[in-house]
Amino acid sequence: YEHLRQVVSLGPRPSGSPAIEPTRAYIIEQLKAAGVSVVRQSFVAKTPIGDIPMVNLIATIPGARKERIAISGHYDTKLFREFRFVGANDGGSSTAFLIELARVLKARQNALTLELIFFDGEEATQRDWGGTDHTYGSQYYVDAARRSGTLPGLKALVLVDMIAERSQRFLRETNSTSWLTDIIWTTAQRMGHGAVFVNASTPI
Repeated sequence: YEHLRQVVSLGPRPSGSPAIEPTRAYIIEQLKAAGVSVVRQSFVAKTPIGDIPMVNLIATIPGARKERIAISGHYDTKLFREFRFVGANDGGSSTAFLIELARVLKARQNALTLELIFFDGEEATQRDWGGTDHTYGSQYYVDAARRSGTLPGLKALVLVDMIAERSQRFLRETNSTSWLTDIIWTTAQRMGHGAVFVNASTPI
């Protein structure tokens, strides 16, 4: 929660905004304090409002094998001009989660290498999502991995977003890979979290 408070205190954090670099600096500082290495994946996104410099942050925790599992979220906030949006749930919660997860996973012996990816530019620059005006960071990550030949080593990717509702309930995401969803929901049920990870794809 302290990570969430710190991030939100920086104010609105749209890609390319004055607050986005201090957000990156905080993430990097916390990861280094946990003993986790992090690299900046910088790129320029062409958006409907012009070219915007963006930076994905990729934290790596080496495992017994080089094949990797990625757990990702985004740290930018939606651009609203009509009101102040600090994104405690949308952007802030995934950022805080990944920082804390880095600390926990660093202390374990992991079978596979773990990547914790903080995506920039996942929000649309326009009021509503449409066309290609969104997910700039994740698209760049995949394109870069494909160009470098490292994409086949990625065995699974879990994306977390908007995970801090007061009464959180996750429904099965029907567009996601079914075997990976099965693993997560079955594990949650076994650990007694069935009230949160609901075994349904539509609201009940």
